[in-house]
Amino acid sequence: MNSELQEKLKLDHPILLDAVIECEDGWYKLIDKFCRKMERKYKSAVSINNIEQRTGTLRFVFTFHAVGNNLLKHTKILKLILDTELKSEKTCEVCGKRAKLRLSDDKFVFVLCDKHLDWMKHEDLVEIEEHEL
Repeated sequence: MNSELQEKLKLDHPILLDAVIECEDGWYKLIDKFCRKMERKYKSAVSINNIEQRTGTLRFVFTFHAVGNNLLKHTKILKLILDTELKSEKTCEVCGKRAKLRLSDDKFVFVLCDKHLDWMKHEDLVEIEEHEL
């Protein structure tokens, strides 16, 4: 993600994000929406330490803060994180539009819309069917 968008996320969500962000610009809105939900519902129960693209989708590395033994709250936070990661499977890394998981000829996985198929300079991107995951 470009440095301007990273700084905007960190300025908009200073309590939640103390993170290295290693993904493309197309997931900015997805990350921002996630942060807004987390702040509205769970305040400072979690800090996000790292956000990255892993095997084609977003991955969050996070730390729970002392919230007691509230298993229900932990479960809801984990669900919100997982839902965001799953949404990234259908969101173009480049532009943020609807997309599909694609497998390159050299076995890298990307989430790209049809417009950005050539973005990673891989000539033989193959669409990954959901049942192959």
